[in-house]
Amino acid sequence: MSCLSWRHLVVVCSMLGGLAFAAIGTLVSQPVLKGGPVEIALHGFGALAIVSGALVWLRSPAPRIGRLLLLLGTSYYLGDLRASSDQTRFAIGFCLAYLWTAMVGHIALALPSGRVTGIPARLLVVACYLGAVCTQVGRYVTEAPQPPWWWNVAPGPNTGWAKASSFVYILLALAVLLLLGRRWTSATMLRRRQATAMWIAAGVAGCAGIAAAIVAAFGAPTEVRVGILLVALTVDLVVIPLVVLARRIHQEVAQGRAARAMLDLERSQPLDPHPIRLQHALAEAMGDPTLTITYPTTGLPHSPVGIGPSPPGRAVTPIQRRGTLVALVEHDATLMEQHRVVEAAIGVAGLAIENAQLHAVQQEQTEELRRSRTRLSTAAYEERHRIQRDLHDGAQQQLYAVLLLLDVARHHLTGATPDATTAGVTVGQAHTVLHNAIATLRNLTQGIYPAELVTHGLIAAIEHLTDLSAVPVRVDVAAGRWPQHIELTAYFLVAEALANAYKHAGANRVDLTVRPDGSRLVVEIADDGRGGAAGHPGSGLSGLHDRVAAAGGTLTVTSPPGRGTRLRAVLPVEEPCG
Repeated sequence: MSCLSWRHLVVVCSMLGGLAFAAIGTLVSQPVLKGGPVEIALHGFGALAIVSGALVWLRSPAPRIGRLLLLLGTSYYLGDLRASSDQTRFAIGFCLAYLWTAMVGHIALALPSGRVTGIPARLLVVACYLGAVCTQVGRYVTEAPQPPWWWNVAPGPNTGWAKASSFVYILLALAVLLLLGRRWTSATMLRRRQATAMWIAAGVAGCAGIAAAIVAAFGAPTEVRVGILLVALTVDLVVIPLVVLARRIHQEVAQGRAARAMLDLERSQPLDPHPIRLQHALAEAMGDPTLTITYPTTGLPHSPVGIGPSPPGRAVTPIQRRGTLVALVEHDATLMEQHRVVEAAIGVAGLAIENAQLHAVQQEQTEELRRSRTRLSTAAYEERHRIQRDLHDGAQQQLYAVLLLLDVARHHLTGATPDATTAGVTVGQAHTVLHNAIATLRNLTQGIYPAELVTHGLIAAIEHLTDLSAVPVRVDVAAGRWPQHIELTAYFLVAEALANAYKHAGANRVDLTVRPDGSRLVVEIADDGRGGAAGHPGSGLSGLHDRVAAAGGTLTVTSPPGRGTRLRAVLPVEEPCG
């Protein structure tokens, strides 16, 4: 059974229990009733309060008010026990006959949320219950009343205790009204707009109750007292539930308005809602012009940063997307009572912020890709220029030397006085220079694309690098083959890292690890050098970042000063090649 079904079951059982007690009270008082419209109205108040309380409990955003109304209607029938000839039931009914009036004050002080907040209000609620019960207990003990009693049947003499009870009620009712007035004057505009109708209804009910107590204190006829009592009960029963339900309707309308306002912003600025426009739209949607938005991270351009303490009467609602905090909304605390309105507006605002952040990230990634391609293009041009220079200054000059030596040897062989011995020596020199030229070309091509990498794979190519390394290297490379571009990226990463460890870091040892990790190849190179490596534009680390990013991977550099440098590259691999 769902939580909603359990809630319905609890409400229905509570309502049926209240109505059952109402039926018992009605049966007890039946012998003294005259059966007229007054008796029907007085008895009907409690039953209607029970039903209204159940409806408010189920349908209102303030279910506590519904529960209090249901308890009020149930306790109202305690007064029927005064018509019983049984002394015990009469005593219970007499002492608790006006308990429901304390619940009226409780409801008035709990509006609109159903919670009594503040020490003065809580003390006043306790005083209402004590006043409603203790005055009747004192009257019962001192006057020893006898059954039957009811509202408009044999109400008893207007004794000193009866007058004291009326004056206590008047004082407590005035205190409740004064506290409600103080709340109204100190409330924010948003609170007044939402709760004024409830406070007015509570004020009218309180004034009617005070009027009934005044005429009772001065011994007015029973008909007058009952008439005023009916007016107070009508206000309590009709106005307060209607206002509570109207508040629910208002929240439903506000919820739809909030969603529409935020969706309008999303449609008008789908990719980049400016924070100021977003704040204005959210303030309008939630009906709070004092609303502000702060961003704990600079997810939006021009966004304010910082989270300050909330002043009294304010509340902070986080905006989260997929478990990540994207913004904080500070608003009037009254909105916390309209959680559905807040949820609707906050949800769409979170979607707008997330879209803006995704757009900003996409733009940044696009720009970074453009910069990376520019750097790679520049690096490729510089690499071609280096190869051209190496060919010109190295192998080309050596080949020219071979050509000159061969010309000299030919001259010695075909000249006027052939000299085979000198020609042979010259050819030997040409052979040596040609051998050096071939070695130079081999070393040059190794730098472009190592032969070991093509023939034997990454592990052989890395072993060749470590054999030539000026720094001792501890190698842990997993066997296997991976896509060509992944192996080439890993190879040049290792080559550049080893060169940096020797040239710049002053390292004494390097640890090298290459291992598969699911659909990724992880390359880690750590040295014990001086650390403090920084990847400024144009540096070797910047080039490594670009090379790894071009392969779809990520490179993390950790280089605290004095504690060595660690490079960790994660390269995506769909399937290993063998």
